[in-house]
Amino acid sequence: MPGIKDRIADTAYQLGWSVVCRLPERWAAGVFRWYADVAWRRQGPRVQTLEANLRRVLGPDADGQELRAVSRESMRSYARYWLEVFRLPVIPVERLVSGMQEEGEIETTLGCGLCTPCSSAPAKAASAPTSSLPAGPGTGTSLSPAP
Repeated sequence: MPGIKDRIADTAYQLGWSVVCRLPERWAAGVFRWYADVAWRRQGPRVQTLEANLRRVLGPDADGQELRAVSRESMRSYARYWLEVFRLPVIPVERLVSGMQEEGEIETTLGCGLCTPCSSAPAKAASAPTSSLPAGPGTGTSLSPAP
């Protein structure tokens, strides 16, 4: 049986999904960006870990100002990710598909029929393994955000 903390977290996620999907997108984006900025300014342990990792990526020549700017944008990016997760049920499929760009050959395995690649893909042989995940690195297949 889940503990009280688990039940509180579950309730918070359910409330988040319910409220964020009903808010106008711009309002929700503003709230998530505000929350990211507050978390970034507080410099909690997770932000400190992020900055330690970014310091290794940016290298020893990066100054404190550059590190802070990159960490702030990283926090905002993470907040946008969660906003999109919560709003996914209300984002039209056409908008999702139009925001992607094909790079290489795409082979559809599920054929959900919701988008052009799925609805026009040839059926695979029954013996072929299927996966809902995109092909991995080095396979020449990926989906990336449209420029």
